[in-house]
Amino acid sequence: MYNAIIDALGMSDLNLIDFNISALSSSPSSEAKVSIKVESD
Repeated sequence: MYNAIIDALGMSDLNLIDFNISALSSSPSSEAKVSIKVESD
């Protein structure tokens, strides 16, 4: 699912991917935070 976030932004930064994987592994609520964080960045 994190790939969809990155694809939507047209990005393929490895650090961003790693950040998303780590956050999604923590808890479902983290997914929403990742989306907001990525869009803000």
